[in-house]
Amino acid sequence: MKRTIFLSYSSPQSEAAERIELALEADGHSVFRDRTDLPPGESFDRRIRDAINECDLMIFLISRQSVSEGRYTLTELKFAEEKWGHPAGHVLPVLTEPVPMREIPEFLRAVTMLQPRGNLAAEVAAAVDRMTAPWWRRFLRPQGAALLALIALFVGLGVWQGLSWQLGRREQARQVAALLKQSQFQACTGNYSDAWNLLEQVGAIRPSSDEVIDAQERLAMEWLENARGNDLTGSLKDVADKVSPVLSRGAVAGKGQRSADLLAHMGWGDFLRQRQGVGGLDPVQHYRLAIDLDPGNVFAHTMWGFEILRKGGSVAEAK
Repeated sequence: MKRTIFLSYSSPQSEAAERIELALEADGHSVFRDRTDLPPGESFDRRIRDAINECDLMIFLISRQSVSEGRYTLTELKFAEEKWGHPAGHVLPVLTEPVPMREIPEFLRAVTMLQPRGNLAAEVAAAVDRMTAPWWRRFLRPQGAALLALIALFVGLGVWQGLSWQLGRREQARQVAALLKQSQFQACTGNYSDAWNLLEQVGAIRPSSDEVIDAQERLAMEWLENARGNDLTGSLKDVADKVSPVLSRGAVAGKGQRSADLLAHMGWGDFLRQRQGVGGLDPVQHYRLAIDLDPGNVFAHTMWGFEILRKGGSVAEAK
């Protein structure tokens, strides 16, 4: 890409600067070099500042003279710093002779300096070509090609991982749907134990799924309502113990009628435990909490009325 270049150098470097200028112009760049060619009568500082403001790139030839205090090259460097703030991508420092690092301005030391080993003009022109080349041309070089291949590899891995994750999610959803359907079928046939085991498998796959949580809560209540002590798991207490964590979790996390339903079934679970000889339980406390949440909760009213009759209370009180 063709650029306007400002070439900053000290007088003893005039011959080297001229060779660099010719090499750059051969590549199509426009070069501002010779301060002696300034139009007469123009403000010297203003013309130099304007030239730097109009350029795309500055080449600074580092020598003992060019970085010595009082040299105009340092003024040119100051104008460049005011324009760009940071030299990266804008200033090419070229070390034309050994100079102690501490004597080189910090602005120039902020980027890598070119230290030519052969033909000065040719190496400067090549460095400018690298700095001004379009981004895509950099990938045509060996280092760029390797970087491009690495980027392609990472992109490919990312796409593959994303696709694998998507396919995995689809397969997972298919498994969940199949297990939920099987669980519903087992519950419809009264085989609540197998239905429960199937939902436990689903819960292991999708522990936070609202659909799974809803299915577990519904099955827990249905199993308690139909528990007769003749399931494969054995006793009524076993059934109540198995479903109790699901009921409790839902009662705390839910609200309204669903939470009240779960609380009422927790009370019924305590009643079934009592029938199996477990002491210290009070089903009524759960019925009362359920009615506080949902005053018209049918299951809580019915079971509380049953509890009153069971304990010898009157039919009127139960009603």
